[in-house]
This record gives sequence, structure tokens and C-alpha cells, in this order.
Amino acid sequence: MKVRNPELIKATEDFFKTLTKEDVVAVIHHTDPDGVTSGVLAAKLVERIRGKPVDVRYNQEGGEVTILPATVEMLKQKNVTKVVITDLNCDGDAATLKSMSEFANVMVLDHHPVSSTEHAIIYKPQLAYDIEDASGYSAAQIVYDVAAVLVDMEDLDWMCAVGMIGDVATKKWEGFLKKVCEKWKIAPNNEWFETVLGHCAIVISSAEAFDKTKVGECYDVVYNAKGPDDVLNSKLAQYEEIINKEINRVIDEYDEKADKEGEIVFYEIEPKFGIKGTVASLLSKRHKDKMLIVADTRGDKVHISMRTQADIPGNEILAEAAEGKGVAGGHRMAAGGTIRKDKWEEFKEAVKRVKHEKGV
Repeated sequence: MKVRNPELIKATEDFFKTLTKEDVVAVIHHTDPDGVTSGVLAAKLVERIRGKPVDVRYNQEGGEVTILPATVEMLKQKNVTKVVITDLNCDGDAATLKSMSEFANVMVLDHHPVSSTEHAIIYKPQLAYDIEDASGYSAAQIVYDVAAVLVDMEDLDWMCAVGMIGDVATKKWEGFLKKVCEKWKIAPNNEWFETVLGHCAIVISSAEAFDKTKVGECYDVVYNAKGPDDVLNSKLAQYEEIINKEINRVIDEYDEKADKEGEIVFYEIEPKFGIKGTVASLLSKRHKDKMLIVADTRGDKVHISMRTQADIPGNEILAEAAEGKGVAGGHRMAAGGTIRKDKWEEFKEAVKRVKHEKGV
């Protein structure tokens, strides 16, 4: 890849190189398998650079993709001086980053579309290199690649692979994944979720879906694991069967309950657990010509996950349709958001309108 911004790459490396034991370092990460693994990889990098673990590990609730004011206040109260954020599109709220930058240096390692480059070191592949977008990258790979230039991370290559598979960011990196499989004596499979590495991602995802407060446990298990078997044999494994049963129930009701209109499908669900993303991904494999929007309607807001394998800019459509109704965004083929319940029907109509206006 051709370097687009050598200054950004140097600034990113310098951020980590200059960490000291006196710094109060926080790692904030997303809650899905890519978020957990990228958070652990960032923490391992910090520890290997300065010889001391991170001082604060934190995750917000899964639906929150920008940094909340309460999070900023918590970091300030803990006297944090350096913040590393992974797999969160937090540059979408420059004002919050600005308030954080008043007491700490902030490093963002992410793969979502760029909103702002102010108030933090925003490291995204499309900013650093001559590529259009980073939808083919997982956050785990981004952290791993940055870290590998600075310290030896080869013992954690399996962790990077778990994040890749969990975020369905495997297409461009099958060579790497096969090398990881060979090293760890894992049978490869073109359906990467059916490998041991993919099973690790499923175990993490199941624990998060069962109870959002389990994310810290997921992080601890991955952090302390010496290899993928330690994840599979951990206390997290107990949740997989429970979650699979609920996923299958919801998918079985799809044909009866989904609102299908041309290429757009809205499927409103009230599951026992947070499974909308997994349901959307599995249904997308079966309906490759559709733009599937799975909506968890529990609570006072509607939380959505969009998946599409068609040539449709799903992230752009959701972001435009959500204006004044909530927030949404992500990647072209995989996006999500939160919509006000009283604006849900209006949002659905807006999605259809925006898609039509874009001529897709």
C-alpha cells in the first residue's frame, strides 16, 4: 500500500513510544468480538511498551459508538493522561473528543468512515494509506499492524484473527488467516466462523448477547488467554447454546414476520438477548440481494443492525435517513444505529426514500 500520510503514521508510533509508567493510561473499546480483541491488543501494546498494564479499561454499552460525556467525566476523575480508543467511530462527536483532549492525549484506532480529524490522533487506514475506505479491515488488525512495528506481537496473531473473523473482515486477508491456522494447528475453512478461531468470536459474541455486563469478563478471558483454546474452554462458553437457541427461534419467524418491500427488508424483533447483529448477518447470507434491517424494539429506543451483500451503500442510507430521528452509520455492507421509538415509522419511510434518491 502506498503511504498517504507519513506524519499520521509517525504521530501514531510516537504516541505509543513515549508512554511512561507515570502516565495514567485508559483503553476504551467496543463490545463485540472485534472491539474486545482490539481493546486487548491495544492494552498488550501499552504494557509491552512501558512495562506496566493499562490503568483503566472501559467499555460503553454496545449501541454507543461515540464517546459519552459521562465517559469523559469518568476519565477525568481518574486523572487519566493518555487514552487509547479502539473500534469506536468516536470522531463523529468532535466536541466530546475536544473535552477529553483538555486533560489527556487521545489515540483513536478505528476502521469506520472518517468524520473528523480534530482533537485526537485519528488513525484509520484510509487516512494513513492510499485507499478509499477501511471496510475490509477489522479494528483488531489495525491495532495489531500498528503494534507489530513497535513490539513483538506474534504470540497474539490468533487474537487478531478472531477479531477479523468476528467482524467478517476476512476477504483480503485469507493468507494471514491460513498462516495463523497453520501455526496454531487449526484446520482452515473457507467459512471462517466454522474454525476454532471463528468459534472464539462466537463465544465472545454469545456472552455479550447474553448479558451486556459480561463484556469485561470477555476482555479478561481474552487478555489472560495463551491461545484460542483458553477462550473456548473458559467460563464464557456456557452462553453459546442459550444464545443459539434464541437466534434459531428468531430466524425461524423471519418469513412470517418480516416486512419485505423490494430490496429492503425490515425485521422487527423482541428477543430475550441482544442478538440483532448476529441475526442480521445470518439472514444476509440467505438473502444476498436484500438490504436487511433487523430492529430490536425492546425498550424506549429502536436499536438496528443493517447487513447487505448487494451493491448498496447501506451506511450512507441509514445515516441520511436517521437525521433528526436518531444516529446511524458504519460500513457499506454492515451498519447500525439507534432510532427514537416515536420516529421509527418515519425512519423506515426515510430509508426507502433515500435509497430511491441514490438510485440504488
